[in-house]
Amino acid sequence: MQVSTIALILSAATICCPPRGALGMSLDALDPFFQYPETSFTYGKYDDFEYGNALAVDGSYTFFYSIPGKSSRAEERDESGEVEGAYSFVAPEGEEFHFRYTAGEDGYRVKSSALPVPPEDTKEVKKAKEEFFAAYQKALELAGL
Repeated sequence: MQVSTIALILSAATICCPPRGALGMSLDALDPFFQYPETSFTYGKYDDFEYGNALAVDGSYTFFYSIPGKSSRAEERDESGEVEGAYSFVAPEGEEFHFRYTAGEDGYRVKSSALPVPPEDTKEVKKAKEEFFAAYQKALELAGL
């Protein structure tokens, strides 16, 4: 039974989730789950909605869902807690948006052409930031931190 569930997840993920080049993710991420008999696998499909996940005893996981033409998401977490994923959705106006992200020691980082580009700091703003961070560093030193 578990082998057929694994096959379903792999086939669904292959159909639903584009290869590494498209989402920055790989089905190879499921390989470690085969080492653990305690690994939990789930796969389901209802009409156009398709989903799957795998959870290992070391805390690593992978999951995906897809509703073609509406939204999708795929994510994987390794045993150290680093997360990589992607999601997309179609806005009410019909425009499709795609996002890729990582999360871990460096915080949450997202990339997308849909995100606004911040304006460049003026000389005055750069100077104000430098003064602020110098004062902040001095306050930390005075506080013994």
